[in-house]
Amino acid sequence: MVGISFEEGALFELRFWLQILGDHAMLIRDDIAPGEAAEISRAEQFIQAFDKLL
Repeated sequence: MVGISFEEGALFELRFWLQILGDHAMLIRDDIAPGEAAEISRAEQFIQAFDKLL
């Protein structure tokens, strides 16, 4: 049985953590009060940044 290379493992782990960070950004955005537009916008920026890196 052949294992995965270091690069494949690192890429898998990077994608995993980017997905987790994106999910957390969505949870934070969804929990911000509707009147806090600046904070919602900032959370959206994080979501877009993490999605772009995927």
